[in-house]
Amino acid sequence: SSGIQIAPDRHSNRNTLSASFRKGNDMAGDNISGLTVQELNFELQRGAKLVRYYYTISVVVVTFRRTSRIYLIHPGQSASMKALPWTLLSLLLGWWGIPWGLVLTPIQIGRNLFGVARPPDPSKPSAQFENIVRMNLAAEALRPQQAETAASGKTS
Repeated sequence: SSGIQIAPDRHSNRNTLSASFRKGNDMAGDNISGLTVQELNFELQRGAKLVRYYYTISVVVVTFRRTSRIYLIHPGQSASMKALPWTLLSLLLGWWGIPWGLVLTPIQIGRNLFGVARPPDPSKPSAQFENIVRMNLAAEALRPQQAETAASGKTS
């Protein structure tokens, strides 16, 4: 399943984001997975961005095109610096597959370089906005279930 899942924190009564920003086996970056929905919303409203980087690894006739974990980039932080390890990984290990390594490596590097520099299209909702809406809808959908679970736990 894709998207963000809201899971209750076992150590408190806060809802936290579970590490399920999944596309393949990637997870939310360490700076996201412990945040509550409200904390993430607050950071995004302050101008933070959710960013995913791309990389390619090739071995002779096999080429893997993958994405990194999702990172929360705070205002003033360099998204380009976070892209550097993924771009270097592609530069070092992406070219070695024939033919797809030679084709996909420049594409993935370009996505990292130009995706960081490209301003968002103001006429379309951003992926961040869509994620915020999904999180809020999920929180609203889970609220009755959590209340029912809490009520049944008290009567036992």
